[in-house]
Amino acid sequence: MSIARGLGLAAACALLSWHGDAVADEPVAEPESVAEPEPVKPPEAEPATAPAPPPPVVPVRKREWRVGLFDQVFKNALDTVTGYNLLWHGAGIASTAVLSASGADDSVQRWFWRGNSVLGGTVTDIAFIGGWFTPAVIPGAIALTGLVVDDSQAASAGVTALQAVGINAVFTQVLKFVTGRPLPYEGGMPTEGSSLKRSRDGKEWFNFGGSGLSYGGIAWPSGHTSSHFALASSLVAFYRHEKWLPFVAYPIAALMGFAMVEGDHHWISDIVAGGLSGHAIGWTVGKNMRRNYDIANGNPVEGESPVKVSPVVTRDSLMMVLSFDPDKVF
Repeated sequence: MSIARGLGLAAACALLSWHGDAVADEPVAEPESVAEPEPVKPPEAEPATAPAPPPPVVPVRKREWRVGLFDQVFKNALDTVTGYNLLWHGAGIASTAVLSASGADDSVQRWFWRGNSVLGGTVTDIAFIGGWFTPAVIPGAIALTGLVVDDSQAASAGVTALQAVGINAVFTQVLKFVTGRPLPYEGGMPTEGSSLKRSRDGKEWFNFGGSGLSYGGIAWPSGHTSSHFALASSLVAFYRHEKWLPFVAYPIAALMGFAMVEGDHHWISDIVAGGLSGHAIGWTVGKNMRRNYDIANGNPVEGESPVKVSPVVTRDSLMMVLSFDPDKVF
């Protein structure tokens, strides 16, 4: 039994050994490779965008103040016949006295009566007819243009010139009816049926009588001349920085005056007096209104004149006092 058990054990061991070798000889399957997961990329950050610029701020245009047609009209009218302006009006009276008394008025007019001409009849006729309207039409057009295009300075300049022409018209008409000077003859000869008083004598004054336009002479001073000088000076004073303006405005006004003499509408002294008084009125109104315009709109304001002329009336005399203020210069 022991031999048989031993053989059995040997046989079992041999079988186990063979089975182990057979298993060992079989190829061992390699484990399948597992794909490594791709690293997860973080989401790309969107590029930072600059903040949108704020909408442009459109500056609101401040509406400038404009002068009115009747602004300080009584003050301006008073200023035109007082102070420094008395020199201008006095010069008109003095020049008239010299030209009339010396016979210069007659000499100049007779030179044209002899058929001499500078401008020609057509020009003098156009100047005479147009001169009734241009002192109102020109500043009216300037003012209207300023209103249409919203230019307060132009609108104010036109209104200023209109006021100056209006004050001048009142002033001139008063002098005409006070002095009663006849107009010169047309062509040196009386005209039948004329409603205006005319004369061959430049020394004739205070010719009154009749009614309407024939009430008296209406020669002195020349309204055509004074109104155009008032227009020119008011614009020059208002547009004080426009250096070219005097070289255009004053020659045109002087040409109007010359046409009145050549066309036998006025004596030469009427022209001189009209030019002086018209300048005084126009310059004063233009300066005052420009000052008001600048103050209201915050613009620099020019100083007043250091020279003043003031009348002093006493019981027995009338004196003119000339004063000078150095503080307004230095």
